[in-house]
Amino acid sequence: MLDDKEARRCADTLGCKCIGSAGILVLARRRKLLPSLREAFAKLSNSGIWLSRELIDELCRLEGE
Repeated sequence: MLDDKEARRCADTLGCKCIGSAGILVLARRRKLLPSLREAFAKLSNSGIWLSRELIDELCRLEGE
């Protein structure tokens, strides 16, 4: 799991697949482990992890929230 841009670039160079915090939350929601994706993003934000509002809105829209 990687969120840092430089770490993602390094993983890509090495041919490694990576997933970030947003991807983990989307997968958890799809597996019905989270009742609300938007709520999970809010908790993540409150813990100090920054994600753009546009990304959050788009992921929630795509997942039907």
